[in-house]
Amino acid sequence: MGGLISYFCISFISTFILIPLIIKIAHLNNLFDRPDSRKKKITQMVRIGGGAFVISNLFSILLILINTDLMNKANLNYNLIWIMFSGSLGFYFIGLSDDLFNISPYKRLVLQLILSFFVWRTGFQILIPNLEYFSFIKSNILLANCASFILTSIWIVGVINSINWLDGLDGLAVGSAIIFLITFCLIGFHNNDFNIIYLTVPFIGSLLAFLKYNFFPSEIMMGDGGSYFIGFNMSILSILVANSSIDDYIINKLNFSSFFLAIIILAVPLLDMIKVIFTRILNRKSPFFPDRNHFHHQILNLGFNERNSVLIIYCFNVFSSLIAFKLITNS
Repeated sequence: MGGLISYFCISFISTFILIPLIIKIAHLNNLFDRPDSRKKKITQMVRIGGGAFVISNLFSILLILINTDLMNKANLNYNLIWIMFSGSLGFYFIGLSDDLFNISPYKRLVLQLILSFFVWRTGFQILIPNLEYFSFIKSNILLANCASFILTSIWIVGVINSINWLDGLDGLAVGSAIIFLITFCLIGFHNNDFNIIYLTVPFIGSLLAFLKYNFFPSEIMMGDGGSYFIGFNMSILSILVANSSIDDYIINKLNFSSFFLAIIILAVPLLDMIKVIFTRILNRKSPFFPDRNHFHHQILNLGFNERNSVLIIYCFNVFSSLIAFKLITNS
């Protein structure tokens, strides 16, 4: 337990130290978000703030990877933690590239799919069972691999973008992520799964420190880099905690039922994304066309202020997390 507290404190304190430094870098290089008619903010905001919790969290994961005594004592899965480290870093750089150079959403989508393929190849694979009824296809192995890759990629990319789209009000995405991470951590303790515990505790620490600056009225934004980083971690951790077998996270252990339990955990951001996409398509607009049809916009339209709108969505996230926790821990 002492080691966990140390990792939590390292992430929390280092994030607090890094935020003023990142704000200074942003001012020196004019790295601000551009206000527009769709956004609530009318002043310039530092857009690359997510780098603070990204650096802090990755540093904690790196410490875990090089601590061989901890790896052996807690029976940690080196391959899993390495996937989290490298995948998180890769998706962060995709988002950061958009923060810096304003990449088109189609190019970002292609980059996300490419990186999802490499994550899939390293061993994180959601498998679809019972494909033998496709008797007209000679190779069920090939079909299983294709189906697994498609489902895994859709899940990773979908969750990443749902978290990115959730980041519309001060503290909304970061606070929601903290709720999800606490849920994952509690499930980890219930299952004595130290892989989940050691991946979530430092992350909670870094996001709590960031929320101090990001909650209404915010002083800093996490940007696409930060939201992609959070989204990737949510996509992997949600499947892992929902998985009925915790002995091995590599091939043949991530079953299809885990997918549905993970959906329950992340129900609010996923439903918001699906609703917005269908609304845009029905209005004959691009799914990537920004608008004000998100849940948080509709709550604002009901007359709630920004702070209370965020708290209402927090409550919905707590509710879905409690349902998932009950289902997973009783299974």
